[in-house]
Amino acid sequence: MHIWTLENWKYNFTNIQSRRSGLRFRFTPDVNTEVRGACLKFGKWLRKEYFFPIRVPVYVKGKKYIKAMDGEMVYGTFFSTI
Repeated sequence: MHIWTLENWKYNFTNIQSRRSGLRFRFTPDVNTEVRGACLKFGKWLRKEYFFPIRVPVYVKGKKYIKAMDGEMVYGTFFSTI
């Protein structure tokens, strides 16, 4: 079973046509230009290899740590609205 080849997600998202799709990167101005370029290159490859039926925003910050929703200082975080 491979997560990107599964089709059962369609049963949970009946109004998929009205949702935004794709992978989108958002960078803060202090992100290193080489890091930004590498992320965009990786994103281009991901879009060719995989379909993103639901919008996946990726926020890249130019700091070593960010503050999570619980106040802890972390390297990265993930949240889902679904």
